Parts: sequence; structure tokens; C-alpha cells
Amino acid sequence: LCMGMLQASIAFKPDLIISQAIVRSIGAQIAEHLGAHAWSAHFAPSNLPTTEFPPPEYAPSRFGFMNKLKYHLRSIDIVRAAISSGLADDDKFFRTEVLKLKALGLADAVNDVWNEPTLHAYSPLLQ
Repeated sequence: LCMGMLQASIAFKPDLIISQAIVRSIGAQIAEHLGAHAWSAHFAPSNLPTTEFPPPEYAPSRFGFMNKLKYHLRSIDIVRAAISSGLADDDKFFRTEVLKLKALGLADAVNDVWNEPTLHAYSPLLQ
């Protein structure tokens, strides 16, 4: 997937790469490598905490703060899974060895996510 996105991006020389949430880090790294801009697109509340909806894989709560809390618990699960499955190492390899970009520390990676422009295909009132 990483190499396919990279090859397509090199061929098309984009000014902007818009990636769906599940591949946002790949798109952002390729954009950085090519000197392009990177945006993330969310077609449903999936990564940004809302009081109206929990993450898709969790049951909704009638208490909005619980829906929002479930996003943070989910983030911890995602990080643990990425580390235990080796995905975090693969991501680092793609960034440093294939794209020849500097490795990101945890603080850089978190800031990268929060500072990236994001397109939301749902009402901001759901936040």
C-alpha cells in the first residue's frame, strides 16, 4: 500500500494529497517527501471525539461525555495494537528508509496529527 501510494504520487506530482483516516500517516509522509500539502478526510465521526457519537466499534451512550471518552480509550488501543503488531516499526521504516525523512518522536507524531488540516463530511455541531 505504501509503495503503491508513493509510486502514484510521484507519477502525478500532486500539490495536495487527501487521505482517508486509515492511511493518513502514509499520505502525510508522502506529501512531506514530495513537498506537497496533506489533508485528512473523515466521512463520519471516526477519529475526532464527539459527544453525539462514540467511535464506530463502540456502543453509544446516552451520556455524551462517555461517547467522547471512548475515543481516547480507542486511541490507546490503536497505539498498543500498532506497537504489538509491528505496524509502528513498519511506519518508521517507510518514513526513514524509503522516504529518507527524519524519524518522528512521540510528541512530533501527536502534533502532526492535531495540526493537519482535516475535511469533515458531517456537521461540526456534532463535535
